[in-house]
Amino acid sequence: MTVSHAVEDAILGGERRSDGLWVHRGRLSVGPAGSPPLGGAPYSSGDINANRGDGTGVYYFAGKGDKYLYWSGSGFQLVGGPLQFTPAANTVNTLLGNYRQAGGWSVPAVNQWYESNAQVSVTTTGRTIRADASGALFSATAGAYIYVGLMTDGAMTFDSVTATTIPAANGVVPFGFSCYWTPLGGLHRFSIALYSNVATSSGFWNGVYTHLWITEQKG
Repeated sequence: MTVSHAVEDAILGGERRSDGLWVHRGRLSVGPAGSPPLGGAPYSSGDINANRGDGTGVYYFAGKGDKYLYWSGSGFQLVGGPLQFTPAANTVNTLLGNYRQAGGWSVPAVNQWYESNAQVSVTTTGRTIRADASGALFSATAGAYIYVGLMTDGAMTFDSVTATTIPAANGVVPFGFSCYWTPLGGLHRFSIALYSNVATSSGFWNGVYTHLWITEQKG
Protein backbone atom coordinates (compact mmCIF):
# COMPACT_ATOMS: atom_id res chain seq x y z
CA MET A 1 0.00 0.00 0.00
CA THR A 2 1.28 3.46 -0.90
CA VAL A 3 0.68 6.28 1.55
CA SER A 4 0.52 9.79 0.08
CA HIS A 5 2.72 12.55 1.50
CA ALA A 6 -0.40 14.41 2.61
CA VAL A 7 -1.54 11.43 4.67
CA GLU A 8 2.00 10.80 5.93
CA ASP A 9 2.33 14.42 7.04
CA ALA A 10 -0.97 14.18 8.90
CA ILE A 11 0.21 11.01 10.65
CA LEU A 12 3.67 12.33 11.51
CA GLY A 13 2.60 15.87 12.22
CA GLY A 14 4.79 17.20 9.41
CA GLU A 15 7.94 15.87 11.12
CA ARG A 16 10.24 13.22 9.71
CA ARG A 17 13.20 11.84 11.65
CA SER A 18 16.25 9.78 10.80
CA ASP A 19 18.67 8.09 13.17
CA GLY A 20 21.17 7.36 10.42
CA LEU A 21 22.72 8.96 7.37
CA TRP A 22 20.21 10.79 5.23
CA VAL A 23 21.43 11.53 1.71
CA HIS A 24 19.41 13.82 -0.50
CA ARG A 25 20.84 14.22 -4.01
CA GLY A 26 18.45 16.83 -5.30
CA ARG A 27 17.45 20.31 -4.23
CA LEU A 28 16.11 20.98 -0.74
CA SER A 29 13.61 23.76 -0.09
CA VAL A 30 12.14 24.48 3.35
CA GLY A 31 9.14 26.79 3.42
CA PRO A 32 6.57 28.01 0.90
CA ALA A 33 7.42 27.61 -2.76
CA GLY A 34 8.54 30.72 -4.59
CA SER A 35 8.39 31.96 -8.12
CA PRO A 36 11.46 32.51 -10.32
CA PRO A 37 13.69 34.33 -10.58
CA LEU A 38 13.95 35.70 -7.02
CA GLY A 39 11.75 33.13 -5.30
CA GLY A 40 12.59 30.06 -7.33
CA ALA A 41 15.57 28.89 -5.28
CA PRO A 42 17.08 26.40 -4.94
CA TYR A 43 18.30 26.13 -8.51
CA SER A 44 20.65 23.12 -8.63
CA SER A 45 21.21 19.82 -6.88
CA GLY A 46 22.92 20.45 -3.57
CA ASP A 47 21.28 23.84 -3.03
CA ILE A 48 19.36 24.57 0.17
CA ASN A 49 16.61 27.18 0.43
CA ALA A 50 15.27 28.59 3.72
CA ASN A 51 12.10 30.52 2.95
CA ARG A 52 9.58 31.82 5.48
CA GLY A 53 7.37 33.05 2.68
CA ASP A 54 7.77 36.72 3.62
CA GLY A 55 11.14 37.45 2.08
CA THR A 56 13.11 36.26 5.11
CA GLY A 57 14.88 33.04 6.05
CA VAL A 58 16.79 31.51 8.95
CA TYR A 59 19.39 28.77 9.44
CA TYR A 60 19.71 27.51 13.04
CA PHE A 61 22.83 25.75 14.34
CA ALA A 62 23.58 23.16 17.05
CA GLY A 63 19.88 22.72 17.77
CA LYS A 64 19.80 26.04 19.61
CA GLY A 65 17.32 28.85 19.18
CA ASP A 66 19.94 31.51 19.88
CA LYS A 67 22.52 30.40 17.27
CA TYR A 68 21.37 31.33 13.79
CA LEU A 69 21.99 33.13 10.52
CA TYR A 70 19.02 35.31 9.62
CA TRP A 71 18.19 37.10 6.37
CA SER A 72 15.89 40.01 7.24
CA GLY A 73 14.99 40.87 3.69
CA SER A 74 17.59 43.62 3.52
CA GLY A 75 20.64 42.25 5.35
CA PHE A 76 22.24 39.32 7.17
CA GLN A 77 22.35 38.94 10.95
CA LEU A 78 24.67 36.40 12.56
CA VAL A 79 23.44 35.79 16.11
CA GLY A 80 25.03 33.78 18.92
CA GLY A 81 28.75 34.15 18.20
CA PRO A 82 31.46 35.90 16.17
CA LEU A 83 32.29 35.11 12.57
CA GLN A 84 35.76 33.58 12.32
CA PHE A 85 37.58 33.06 9.04
CA THR A 86 41.06 32.56 7.66
CA PRO A 87 41.59 34.79 4.63
CA ALA A 88 43.72 33.69 1.73
CA ALA A 89 47.01 35.47 1.15
CA ASN A 90 46.71 39.08 -0.10
CA THR A 91 42.91 39.16 0.19
CA VAL A 92 42.79 41.63 3.10
CA ASN A 93 45.89 43.84 2.76
CA THR A 94 48.36 44.08 -0.09
CA LEU A 95 51.67 45.93 0.13
CA LEU A 96 51.82 47.68 -3.24
CA GLY A 97 55.30 49.14 -2.83
CA ASN A 98 57.76 50.80 -0.48
CA TYR A 99 60.65 53.27 -0.37
CA ARG A 100 63.68 52.70 1.89
CA GLN A 101 66.76 54.86 1.54
CA ALA A 102 69.31 56.39 3.92
CA GLY A 103 70.19 59.37 1.71
CA GLY A 104 69.38 62.82 3.03
CA TRP A 105 67.22 65.37 1.20
CA SER A 106 66.61 69.08 1.81
CA VAL A 107 63.82 71.42 0.73
CA PRO A 108 64.99 73.68 -2.12
CA ALA A 109 63.25 76.86 -0.87
CA VAL A 110 61.41 78.19 2.17
CA ASN A 111 57.72 78.29 3.07
CA GLN A 112 56.44 75.95 0.36
CA TRP A 113 55.47 72.30 0.14
CA TYR A 114 57.89 70.15 -1.87
CA GLU A 115 57.73 66.56 -3.05
CA SER A 116 60.70 64.76 -1.55
CA ASN A 117 62.77 61.92 -3.00
CA ALA A 118 60.80 59.42 -0.84
CA GLN A 119 58.43 58.23 -3.58
CA VAL A 120 56.51 55.06 -4.45
CA SER A 121 54.85 54.54 -7.86
CA VAL A 122 52.20 51.78 -7.88
CA THR A 123 48.94 50.80 -9.53
CA THR A 124 45.86 50.87 -7.28
CA THR A 125 42.42 49.29 -7.78
CA GLY A 126 40.25 52.02 -6.23
CA ARG A 127 40.27 50.64 -2.69
CA THR A 128 41.41 52.42 0.47
CA ILE A 129 45.14 53.11 0.66
CA ARG A 130 47.18 53.25 3.87
CA ALA A 131 50.46 55.16 3.83
CA ASP A 132 53.00 54.57 6.62
CA ALA A 133 56.08 56.78 6.81
CA SER A 134 59.00 57.16 9.20
CA GLY A 135 62.49 58.62 9.38
CA ALA A 136 64.30 61.55 10.98
CA LEU A 137 64.31 65.30 10.27
CA PHE A 138 67.45 67.43 10.32
CA SER A 139 68.38 71.10 10.07
CA ALA A 140 71.63 72.98 10.36
CA THR A 141 69.65 75.88 11.84
CA ALA A 142 68.46 75.89 15.44
CA GLY A 143 64.74 76.62 15.73
CA ALA A 144 63.95 75.61 12.17
CA TYR A 145 60.50 74.11 11.84
CA ILE A 146 59.69 71.32 9.41
CA TYR A 147 56.23 70.07 8.47
CA VAL A 148 55.66 66.60 7.00
CA GLY A 149 52.78 65.64 4.69
CA LEU A 150 51.83 63.33 1.86
CA MET A 151 51.46 63.97 -1.87
CA THR A 152 49.71 61.98 -4.60
CA ASP A 153 50.95 62.55 -8.15
CA GLY A 154 52.72 65.70 -7.02
CA ALA A 155 49.64 67.28 -5.37
CA MET A 156 49.01 67.59 -1.64
CA THR A 157 46.84 64.85 -0.19
CA PHE A 158 47.45 65.57 3.52
CA ASP A 159 49.46 68.55 4.71
CA SER A 160 50.93 68.84 8.19
CA VAL A 161 50.39 65.22 9.18
CA THR A 162 53.15 65.87 11.70
CA ALA A 163 55.68 68.63 12.40
CA THR A 164 58.68 69.45 14.56
CA THR A 165 61.02 72.24 15.60
CA ILE A 166 64.75 71.46 15.47
CA PRO A 167 66.01 72.22 19.00
CA ALA A 168 69.66 72.97 18.15
CA ALA A 169 71.92 73.46 15.17
CA ASN A 170 72.44 70.15 13.35
CA GLY A 171 69.74 68.64 15.53
CA VAL A 172 67.81 65.52 14.59
CA VAL A 173 64.16 64.68 15.43
CA PRO A 174 62.43 61.40 14.46
CA PHE A 175 59.03 61.40 12.72
CA GLY A 176 56.37 58.89 11.77
CA PHE A 177 52.77 58.89 10.53
CA SER A 178 49.99 56.77 9.04
CA CYS A 179 47.07 58.01 6.96
CA TYR A 180 44.24 56.58 4.87
CA TRP A 181 42.42 57.71 1.73
CA THR A 182 40.87 56.29 -1.44
CA PRO A 183 42.33 57.48 -4.75
CA LEU A 184 40.88 56.43 -8.09
CA GLY A 185 42.22 53.17 -9.45
CA GLY A 186 45.25 53.47 -11.72
CA LEU A 187 48.95 54.29 -11.67
CA HIS A 188 49.84 56.79 -8.91
CA ARG A 189 52.97 58.29 -7.40
CA PHE A 190 52.86 58.67 -3.61
CA SER A 191 55.53 60.70 -1.83
CA ILE A 192 56.45 62.29 1.48
CA ALA A 193 56.21 66.08 1.29
CA LEU A 194 58.21 68.58 3.38
CA TYR A 195 57.75 72.26 4.24
CA SER A 196 60.28 74.36 6.17
CA ASN A 197 61.07 77.96 7.00
CA VAL A 198 64.78 77.21 6.41
CA ALA A 199 66.04 76.01 3.03
CA THR A 200 69.69 75.35 3.85
CA SER A 201 70.17 71.75 5.04
CA SER A 202 66.61 71.22 6.30
CA GLY A 203 64.94 67.92 5.50
CA PHE A 204 65.66 64.21 5.91
CA TRP A 205 68.67 63.22 7.98
CA ASN A 206 71.00 60.87 6.11
CA GLY A 207 71.97 59.00 9.26
CA VAL A 208 68.87 56.77 9.23
CA TYR A 209 66.58 55.21 6.64
CA THR A 210 63.56 57.11 5.40
CA HIS A 211 60.60 54.77 4.85
CA LEU A 212 57.34 54.99 2.93
CA TRP A 213 55.01 51.96 2.67
CA ILE A 214 51.89 51.98 0.48
CA THR A 215 49.35 49.30 1.37
CA GLU A 216 45.95 48.65 -0.21
CA GLN A 217 43.19 47.71 2.24
CA LYS A 218 40.95 44.97 0.78
CA GLY A 219 39.06 43.78 3.86
